[in-house]
Amino acid sequence: MQNVFDAVIASDTDGRIQAWNNAAERIYGWKAEEVLGQKFHDIMQPEYLNQSREEVFVKIDRDGIWSGEMMQYCKDGKTVDVRSTISVLKDSAGNFSGRVSVNHDITERKRAEETKKILEAQLQHAQKLESLGTLVGGIAHDFNNILAIIIGHTSLIEMGDMQMERMTASLQAIQKAGQRASALVKQLLTFARKDEPNLQAVSINQIIEELMKLFAETFPKTIEINKQTGKVPFVLGDAGQLQQVLLNLCVNARDAMPNGGSLTIQTDTMMGDVVRLLLPPASASEYIRIKVSDTGMGMSELTIKRIFDPFFTTKDFGKGTGLGLSIIYGIVTNHNGFILVDSAEGKGTTFTVYLPVPQEAESLEISTDQTNGDIAGGNETILIVEDENMVWKLFTGSSGEKRIPRDNGGRW
Repeated sequence: MQNVFDAVIASDTDGRIQAWNNAAERIYGWKAEEVLGQKFHDIMQPEYLNQSREEVFVKIDRDGIWSGEMMQYCKDGKTVDVRSTISVLKDSAGNFSGRVSVNHDITERKRAEETKKILEAQLQHAQKLESLGTLVGGIAHDFNNILAIIIGHTSLIEMGDMQMERMTASLQAIQKAGQRASALVKQLLTFARKDEPNLQAVSINQIIEELMKLFAETFPKTIEINKQTGKVPFVLGDAGQLQQVLLNLCVNARDAMPNGGSLTIQTDTMMGDVVRLLLPPASASEYIRIKVSDTGMGMSELTIKRIFDPFFTTKDFGKGTGLGLSIIYGIVTNHNGFILVDSAEGKGTTFTVYLPVPQEAESLEISTDQTNGDIAGGNETILIVEDENMVWKLFTGSSGEKRIPRDNGGRW
């Protein structure tokens, strides 16, 4: 017992420590003479992972053994994570005489896992921003066009002597241009924000609809974008991460067609038995299949074999980190899904993503934004907080409400 690597701690029927090996002294800091006769739970105050103390001991008494993870306190006040196996001890007559615990220190492993999660989240966010960065050129061009519309029609109105019909047309053009700019900004904020993973009911088709709006504004007009979405159920997942998967796949498809081509996004459902013929590990009864296809340059067999490797990229130096597809692979895998690639040089590429449909899919609901009806203005007093004076003037007092002016930097 003294030569084993794991801590071995034996206690009597009252939970008082009767044996304490060298590994226990190394892990927890107490010498045997300091803990013998003391109650196990008083000394180390264990916290069981996902179970209460009562649940653990019910299982030990019922089955004679329990295995799981727990956090315990050491002599210096620090904590240690252990993988523990607790077994019942019996005397020669078969009567309960105590328990023995064998604890393996997994503190460093747990810390490494937490560090890995943090780094993965940071990489996912960085890669999302990289994908968005490739769209900036197109967005800047669109904003210039929008500003040209607004400034041009404003100048026409300022010149005066316009017929009412023509003035109305100019005002409508300005309004539409402003709405277009607002929609672009909302799309950017949606895709750029950094969210914590949040499992919820997600509509893949709704994500595709949002992406189509962004691509219509930012992708070259030489690329034809086709959407073929079937009626598919919700999936249980992180909407932001699934959004990132589709965004990155479509941006990669765009980059594969520098001279133009066709991008097609398809969704449908497949029974689990059919998916298992292709992917034996698939265990769900139903899957959503998402296909992103392009008519670009395609990939060689050697490239396909490495396509999901971290830092592998076919792009020119400085134009990609090579993290995109490896992160996509990680996200899909974390959603218990699968991703396959089919490609040939000169014949385009198709990425196929399979996501499991939860059994309770029919009862899942997606929360929707609540919109308020029109408010009859007149005698109300409304507080509007806005640091841009021109915007503040625009949105106050137009319906007869009372305006309360405040200087910049003023306090209420």
